[in-house]
Amino acid sequence: MRKYFMLFVSVSILLLAGCTDSASGQDDKHNLTLAHNHPTSHPVHSSLEKFKEEVEERSGGDITISLYPNGELGDEREVIELTQTGAVDITKVSAAALESFRPEYSIFGVPYMFDSEEEFEEKMNDPEISETIYQSSKDIGFVGLT
Repeated sequence: MRKYFMLFVSVSILLLAGCTDSASGQDDKHNLTLAHNHPTSHPVHSSLEKFKEEVEERSGGDITISLYPNGELGDEREVIELTQTGAVDITKVSAAALESFRPEYSIFGVPYMFDSEEEFEEKMNDPEISETIYQSSKDIGFVGLT
C-alpha cells in the first residue's frame, strides 16, 4: 500500500484515499491527485489548498498534491470510482455519495442521530466507532480519512 503522509485539516469534510499499491523501486517522491466538485471560490477548496500546502511543506516536498476542483474529473460518484481504481488518490465527497458504496456511511445522513455537535464529535473521536465506518470500504478500494 502507498505510504501516505496525511494531515487532518480542521474542516467538516469527508476525504477518501484509494487503497492501491504503488510501483516499487521508485524514488520516495509522490504526486497525489485530489479531486472534488466545489468551485475554486468555495471555502472547501480553500481548505484543500491549505491541506496541499501543509502536506507539501511537512513532507519536505516528497509529497505533492495536484488539485482538481469544479468536478474536472467527474461528479462525486465518478471520482469515488476513480479513487477505487487508483486513478485518483484522494477525493472530497459528501457522505450521501458514499451510501451506495457502503451502508455504514449512511449514519452521517440520519437526522437527529446525535443530540449535539459535542456528542457527534465525542462519538466520532472514538476510534472503535470512526474506524469501523471509515475502514468499512477498504475491501472495495478506498477508506475514509475524516
